[in-house]
Amino acid sequence: MCFWRTDKTVTTDTFSSATEYYSSIRQGLREKADHNKLESQAAFYAIICFTLASPLFVTLGSGIFFGKIVPAALSVFAAAATAWLQLRKPQRLWAIYRRAQRELEREKVAHDFMLGDYEAVADRDKLLAERVSAIAFGVHEQWEGLVPEPEAFISMTPALSPRSAGNADGE
Repeated sequence: MCFWRTDKTVTTDTFSSATEYYSSIRQGLREKADHNKLESQAAFYAIICFTLASPLFVTLGSGIFFGKIVPAALSVFAAAATAWLQLRKPQRLWAIYRRAQRELEREKVAHDFMLGDYEAVADRDKLLAERVSAIAFGVHEQWEGLVPEPEAFISMTPALSPRSAGNADGE
């Protein structure tokens, strides 16, 4: 579901102002939040629909195709969508990106209306750029914690135990 995403958080290495930098980061976070929201909801709806439809085909379907193949395929799709949600965690990413977007918007309002720390500082743009950068890095740190380690993939596959290898004594 994420193979075609084309969002770019930072489109250039040079920014002419802090507000331009803010706009670029905010746009990227908004695109990522929207994408993960769509991905999360689509997978959730697929799981619900496939899971509910499968027993209907088993019960009402006649013949090999509608009675066995279709329900089996629906069950496989539901399992795949469930695994995708558990591994990729788009719902968590959606929350992280949307929260960061709102934090950026709060900083921009404080900047524009000289609220809080922006009232006392001489260079408001510099403070805005610093805070935007801190929020963006905080998002990266949260995202990095959600990236599965390679060991997680290994533990998901059943290990070949001595009993399953054909040795009944376990040796």
